[in-house]
Amino acid sequence: GTLAQYASPDELLRAPADDFVAQFVGSDRALKRLALATLADIELADASGLNGDHARVPDSTTLRDALAALLMGDGRPLLVVDSSQRVLGTFTIEALSERLRQEHAQL
Repeated sequence: GTLAQYASPDELLRAPADDFVAQFVGSDRALKRLALATLADIELADASGLNGDHARVPDSTTLRDALAALLMGDGRPLLVVDSSQRVLGTFTIEALSERLRQEHAQL
């Protein structure tokens, strides 16, 4: 065998060294990367003005699972809470899109 690329999981998914590695990790590698980051890793929007009927998710939730929660909740913002249930901010599809745009610009 040949070592095609030695990298962290995030780097492997973000920047495959060649077509072989890209095919090996799969065409859904952007979605796979969402499982590597949590809501604690991103900038959240201000939660003021939202009432308590929004779904609450812990800041330890992966971006993949947060996206699933957004889709299940018809795209309504999620209230992100810490371990003490203190609201840290909101997570929206726009926040996820911005995160992905920023990462793409860094390539």
